[in-house]
Amino acid sequence: MKILVLIIFSIFYYSTNSYAFDREFFLSAGLGYSSASVKTRYLEQNDDGEIEDETESKAFGVTTRFGYRLAPFEFGFLSDIGYGKVEDLSLKLIDNSTVSGDGHYRFVAISPYIKYLLPLPTYYQWRSYVGGGPSWGLQTIVMDNVTSGSNFNAEKRISFENFGAGIFLGFEEDLPYKQMHPVFLEVGVTYMKSYKVYLTDASNFKEVKTLSSKDSHDLTGTFVFIRAGLVLF
Repeated sequence: MKILVLIIFSIFYYSTNSYAFDREFFLSAGLGYSSASVKTRYLEQNDDGEIEDETESKAFGVTTRFGYRLAPFEFGFLSDIGYGKVEDLSLKLIDNSTVSGDGHYRFVAISPYIKYLLPLPTYYQWRSYVGGGPSWGLQTIVMDNVTSGSNFNAEKRISFENFGAGIFLGFEEDLPYKQMHPVFLEVGVTYMKSYKVYLTDASNFKEVKTLSSKDSHDLTGTFVFIRAGLVLF
């Protein structure tokens, strides 16, 4: 019943309040920052059970979004590409050997999303919104400094395919036209879990070879992020 009341109120609100940037496709871009808590499960050599290793990491990157505005909703796809560092990370490789050390990682995430413009008054030309959706990601880890484990080196890559979902809350400029390049700022959280892992050889950058792959649920991560950008066109 509360949801029905909210929908009716939203329809009434948007029918009595003009919102010029509506019924249009748009493309936006910006910068992103994320702080992640990543857990990996690995096999301890002197124990038959699996234990978890957790590490914190921070990443910077770029974000893009292509969508369609149909107030009070917005539908589209967003992508995040980032680069970060990890310290004291332990991973179980495909052959069940372990590797520990420091390194860096790259990630790309693609998310279909739905956004809802909250039926609240604008504040100094700023409008609030919430949104979310599922997310698919590819995270590639490079160990620059191996402290223990197998003969793993920086020419090899460990890539995880992940799936999860996220939510976000933000503010955007309530400008009459998208050609005025309204800006946005949002914060959110995404949870992802791996379903596939690849071990690759990148010694020849022109031809990266996949050495092995398997199903994997060994990596989970909670990503708290900040995005800021503007509508390009």
